[in-house]
Amino acid sequence: MKLFYTPASPYVRKVMMSAHILGFANDLELETVDWSSADGIAKLALNPLAKVPALIADGKLIADSRVIMEYFDLRAGGGKIIPNDPETRIDVLSQAALIEGMIDASILIVYETRLRPENMVMDSIMQRYRDKIIRGLAMVGASTSSYDNGAMPTIADISLAALLDYLDFRDIVSWRDHAPHLVDWMASFAAVVPGHQDTMPKA
Repeated sequence: MKLFYTPASPYVRKVMMSAHILGFANDLELETVDWSSADGIAKLALNPLAKVPALIADGKLIADSRVIMEYFDLRAGGGKIIPNDPETRIDVLSQAALIEGMIDASILIVYETRLRPENMVMDSIMQRYRDKIIRGLAMVGASTSSYDNGAMPTIADISLAALLDYLDFRDIVSWRDHAPHLVDWMASFAAVVPGHQDTMPKA
């Protein structure tokens, strides 16, 4: 399997952690994409949306981090990071979708500050994105007080860890102030989940 990636992307981070957790990390051939080069753009020609992560497996393109994570789950036998029980599955996927929305808002903040000239950055838009993250953190923090060290991480757990680390990495929101219940959860997750340290975002 070949994974096209950038080392700072929280979407890539979710996929990389999933690969470690499910035992596929050594099966991945990693191909870094440099957005600033013609070669990097050419690499992404295989994905019409020009996004990472993109996975080539069995000769097929699998795009979008959530789809790649589901592919890994099925490849591992199913019911690992995405529960089989219908009610639990919907709960986990709903939580993962909420977290994905916060990741999206985080990326938009980064784009706003890095791609626009400083005098064109819209503070009101930035605050709107931050408010989405803060509201989302409050909801997640109310329902996720600790990580069960004996449990297989779910797609929601993995996504939450990727989000919180990315918020720190880009200094977007002080999540510990807005969701103090997640401090212990994050510490216990980081201490025991395979691949967490090895996949930390890099500039």
